Amino acid sequence: PRGYPLLFVGQGIPGEKPIGLRVYSLVAQREVFFLPGRDPAARRPWGAFDSSGLLNRDTDTFLVGGENGLVYLLELNTAFDPIAMSLDLAPRVVRYRFRDPSAPEDREGIESSLAVHRNLAFFADNGGTIQALDLRTFRPAWVFEAGDDTDASLVVDLEGDAPFLYTASEVDAQGETGVARLRKLDALTGRPIWEREIPCRAERGAKKVDAGALATPLVGRDDLADRVVFTLSRCPERGTLLALAKADGRELWRRPLRTDAWSSPTGLFDAVSGRTWLLQGDRGGRLHLVDGRDGRIAHTLRLDGTIEASPAIFDDVAVVGTRGGTIFGIRLR
Repeated sequence: PRGYPLLFVGQGIPGEKPIGLRVYSLVAQREVFFLPGRDPAARRPWGAFDSSGLLNRDTDTFLVGGENGLVYLLELNTAFDPIAMSLDLAPRVVRYRFRDPSAPEDREGIESSLAVHRNLAFFADNGGTIQALDLRTFRPAWVFEAGDDTDASLVVDLEGDAPFLYTASEVDAQGETGVARLRKLDALTGRPIWEREIPCRAERGAKKVDAGALATPLVGRDDLADRVVFTLSRCPERGTLLALAKADGRELWRRPLRTDAWSSPTGLFDAVSGRTWLLQGDRGGRLHLVDGRDGRIAHTLRLDGTIEASPAIFDDVAVVGTRGGTIFGIRLR
């Protein structure tokens, strides 16, 4: 966000190198900092960083959650000289550790990305907890029991000056069958405004596939300012797009998909027509163009592999990667 040539990369699977979070200088093309995921301060030995971090350009800090159950604040102490093209870091690591007595140790871990409003950072964990962390004190402002694992990142939405959170959980700890809970919470207190329970069926056995929400919800703006769109997997058996009213959680429309969907929906606003469209990928390799007003699928493009990433939009081009190993640039007309 400040134009510094730094690249932050979270490792998902152990390989030849130790697992953790790496920071690279794009000036020197080298690693300048490594944060080990297998941290002695963590209760869980799993060291992946699946979530995306937040960089504060005013405070020169980087905030990120680890699957070891810790939240990290990196005080970067960046020294960047754009004339000499030199870049160095001297990070100081601050850790936030918590324990939910009702969650087993192997369920401690944060896969959702943190969202921030002023001094509060919001995140969900694998054990079923949603928290607001006060960044001034590094102590919890409130805690909410979500009832199951939440991988999907929380989204902050302002109604006037009042912040609200939209969140959706999985069917994981519940077993093979259960409900995904879609919620709107008061971001200042954690109080639920509304909740919807959607029946889902996971897959157990040798091939374990969780059900529910694995994608971040899309909070509508412009002509869709009255709604939030959730992407669900195996609810009840395949993927589903579900639009709910922000005010009371009532269903506005529902669009079944042919297969599971882990990719978050991306909104694109057509200034000519004043309409917002959605791009939704699925695990069958299909990229759908969806009318945000009624859920109608206007067009489907078949790509070369499972789509788990969310499309990014630049002007009239959508960019998305697949598990087939290809990055696509797709013209939107």
